[in-house]
Amino acid sequence: MMKKIEAIVPSSEMDATFSALEKMGVNFSYVDIKGRGQMPRQEVESGRGTGMVREEFNTNALIMTVVNDSMAEKVIDTTLKSSSTESAGWGKIFVSELKDAIDIRSGQHGDAAAQ
Repeated sequence: MMKKIEAIVPSSEMDATFSALEKMGVNFSYVDIKGRGQMPRQEVESGRGTGMVREEFNTNALIMTVVNDSMAEKVIDTTLKSSSTESAGWGKIFVSELKDAIDIRSGQHGDAAAQ
């Protein structure tokens, strides 16, 4: 069985999380996302520097990977250690079971396709 792990981490912690996953040999994809959670939004200067404006959304990264069951807890622990500051709204990790993965080039199914 395989697990899909999706982690939402603040952009400021993205590089540390990438490095930690790469050291484990985990392949992953990511996209830049914006959202509203519990994390306080930054204040930035308005266009002409005449005042401060609170940003509407926080900037985060959504990191996605598929691993076999035996690696799932290690990936989760590594993600937590590399991205957590224990502050409210600092991100989430979602874990789903996958029935199958298919490599488009080779047509392989299962764990081999997910690598």
